[in-house]
Amino acid sequence: MKFFYCLGCHDIQALHFEWRRCFCGESSGRYLEDHRTAEYRGRALALGLRNSELTRLTRFMREVRGTAHDSSTEFEMSLFEIPWTSKWVRKVQDAGT
Repeated sequence: MKFFYCLGCHDIQALHFEWRRCFCGESSGRYLEDHRTAEYRGRALALGLRNSELTRLTRFMREVRGTAHDSSTEFEMSLFEIPWTSKWVRKVQDAGT
């Protein structure tokens, strides 16, 4: 799963197939048709969350917390920065959209 983090307003947005903008509108991003590659505009960092982390969270919620919400139980996940040199990320120069 990919996200972008705006360096202007510090907003973080999960990517979808339509362009998503940050709170200040300075950065935006979207998934391309291949469902894997993302493109970004503006002053943003590309971030990723491994699918295995989501699997662990789902298992944790089902097995440890059950169906009841227990606010005393925490689960930590880590995002990582995707370098602009990655084949799965494209930096678009146009500041529009």
